[in-house]
Amino acid sequence: MLKNIFIIIFFVFSTSIVSQNISAEVQYSCSVHNNPFANELANKKKMDTTAQHIKDAHKKFIELAVPISYTLKFNTTASSFEKNITMTNDANSGFNITEAMGATGVIYTNLVTHLRVNTLKSEGGTLIIKGDINDTKWKLTKIAKQIGNQHCFKATTEYKYMAGKNGDQLIVQPVTAWYTLDIPVGFGPAGYGNLPGLIINLEIGDIIYQMTDLKLNTKKDTVIKTPKLKGRIITESEYNGLSN
Repeated sequence: MLKNIFIIIFFVFSTSIVSQNISAEVQYSCSVHNNPFANELANKKKMDTTAQHIKDAHKKFIELAVPISYTLKFNTTASSFEKNITMTNDANSGFNITEAMGATGVIYTNLVTHLRVNTLKSEGGTLIIKGDINDTKWKLTKIAKQIGNQHCFKATTEYKYMAGKNGDQLIVQPVTAWYTLDIPVGFGPAGYGNLPGLIINLEIGDIIYQMTDLKLNTKKDTVIKTPKLKGRIITESEYNGLSN
């Protein structure tokens, strides 16, 4: 029942937004709040010297972790999300675990075609990770809280991928989104969205994306370019090691 109400609200607000031709640019800060590697080791009853060194090293990485920023741009139908380019200096030139765990590439989503594309470019070429936003199965809840000026509702899902030395260990990370009906567009950071409102905060395991700035524009529509699917194309399931 609650889900149906949200869908009705989303449809009404989305229709209103299309008529307004609204677009926006949103800034998010990404940070690491825990150490998943060290936590896993700490749960073991016995820890040898090597494991202890690994735990200590990862603890140090977390202590030195520096938040990174991203920009989400969207119009009524599509969005793009990517990390902001920053100047490197001696103070932040070392390893930053946030960089390693945060989203990479340019992530495009489209609410009409349901397409989600993550374009990763490197010296080895371009990797296109193609998916469907409907593959993310959200559980909507009645839980609400105030985040800044936004009244937000909680939604949850899971992010699954294979890891381990032989890629045979299934990892299931909880995903929590706090979205607002005050901005009824189905976009958010890291390719997540398809909810009744803009995602203000997003938690993927130990990674947290927090909105830091929002610039709405109801006069001019932001142009979001559809990515050219040129390069090696794989599905999200293949990328996460979940395909048979």
